[in-house]
Amino acid sequence: TEDPSDPDGDGLSNYEELVELNTDPNDPDSDDDGYNDGLEISEKTDPNLATIYPTRAVTITTPVNGSVAGAGSYPLSSTAEISATPFIGYVFSEWAGEITRSDNPLQIKMDNNINAVAIFAKDQRDFDSDGLSNHDELVVHNTDPNKADSDDDGFTDGLEVSEDSDPNES
Repeated sequence: TEDPSDPDGDGLSNYEELVELNTDPNDPDSDDDGYNDGLEISEKTDPNLATIYPTRAVTITTPVNGSVAGAGSYPLSSTAEISATPFIGYVFSEWAGEITRSDNPLQIKMDNNINAVAIFAKDQRDFDSDGLSNHDELVVHNTDPNKADSDDDGFTDGLEVSEDSDPNES
């Protein structure tokens, strides 16, 4: 009769390990890859090959106004890091999708597949206090967000824009 005992506690019977899988019934992780044989069978990976183990994926929706790094396949229960980089004139706002956090970069424990998207917003700060947002200076007017009077003509960039004057032409 089939031996139903499981001395190594991996969830597989001696019969399954010895006859069907050719794994060690006294070692819960026959290939020493850090994942027990029963888990590998349930994940449809090979308990005899350390190079084939359970994984989880990070899928990132292509963001608007920035880029993201860190998509890919990771070993089950490992830590993945995803990071968002805004395009000029934008700032990272938050992660959306299955992750709703604002950490950047973000560390994720890979117990599940993850779908994420980085949300970027216009940079509404005004570093030089000239009345134009950093976004408007960098993207719309091509002026210096760190210099209130980009063309050094004595009028702030914000005043020139409000008067329909060119803040880049003295």
